[in-house]
Amino acid sequence: MSSLVPTEPAKQPVYLDRPQRLGIIPTYSFWNQPDVWRLAGPFMGVAVAVFIVVMGALLSGVLSPLTLGLLGGAGTVLLLGLFERYLRRRMRQSAALRAGAPALAEKGSSE
Repeated sequence: MSSLVPTEPAKQPVYLDRPQRLGIIPTYSFWNQPDVWRLAGPFMGVAVAVFIVVMGALLSGVLSPLTLGLLGGAGTVLLLGLFERYLRRRMRQSAALRAGAPALAEKGSSE
């Protein structure tokens, strides 16, 4: 019987409603969307794994394990934030193209 009760339609996700802090810190509301992880998850998984392995290989004898872990965590957050910045720029460009403003899209691609 509960399937006959009308429900609210699903909300459309809003990705660009909150700006990134400092321009490079990841935003929880952006990465909390399942389709963002569906599209960006494989790339981020490979990028973070390569980053951690390369950093560990280059700096394992130079830094203490605690410092190495802190740099690995901070670098991973920075990598995620920079990738979010790239995705947001591409989303703005595609929204501008859909709205019929090709001049804005071309201007954003040259930055």
